[in-house]
Amino acid sequence: MNRYRIMNNVTEEWWEGEASSAQEACQKAGWLLVHCWVRVKTGEVWVYPSAEAEAITKALEEERAKLAVAGFISARDYWDANLEYNPLRYGDKDTQAGAALSHRIEQAGDMLRELGKPTYVAEDYIFEKFESIRKGLRIERDWVGKLSQGELDRLNETKKLLKDLPTPNDTVAELKILITAIANRDVSAIWDSLNRLEPMLRKQVDARSPYKTEAELTKDHRFEG
Repeated sequence: MNRYRIMNNVTEEWWEGEASSAQEACQKAGWLLVHCWVRVKTGEVWVYPSAEAEAITKALEEERAKLAVAGFISARDYWDANLEYNPLRYGDKDTQAGAALSHRIEQAGDMLRELGKPTYVAEDYIFEKFESIRKGLRIERDWVGKLSQGELDRLNETKKLLKDLPTPNDTVAELKILITAIANRDVSAIWDSLNRLEPMLRKQVDARSPYKTEAELTKDHRFEG
């Protein structure tokens, strides 16, 4: 057992005590290693635990990966609680344009929800939704057709809920931009967002492929957003 001294870089709190490793010391303090400044006592001085450098690096990579996925999960949780059955989707479809708009918002939300899975994501599923939205932009009547007053009211309620969707990383932020553009029926903005979003989604799919091993998934934190 060694004696560790830790400072939480977020809260600026200190912890000191006995542990078998730097990671265990942080766990005893109740903090993530990624948030900590760690020193171990050697003789009469406090030094960086260089003998644990490899283990610390691995633990940091795993924590960063989990934090990255957690960001997508938090966005999915908000969507599931507030927007999966949003007022526009749940209400009556008075017009073809209203039904199409509800469907496009649902498809964009499906991409967000897939990214909120705790491990790998399904490439075919995500890009099926992505391509459907892109192809749907060519159906002019869906974007210029008049909505009923009831649909407009329900759309405005949905937009209010969308404003509070958390954006823990760049990918979720761009998905929010896309969904907002769809809700606004702004075809030009939708095209622009899809063009920015496509490489982001491919990065997520590559980083969280179902063909990666669990060890590779925890080490690969390219999907931080």
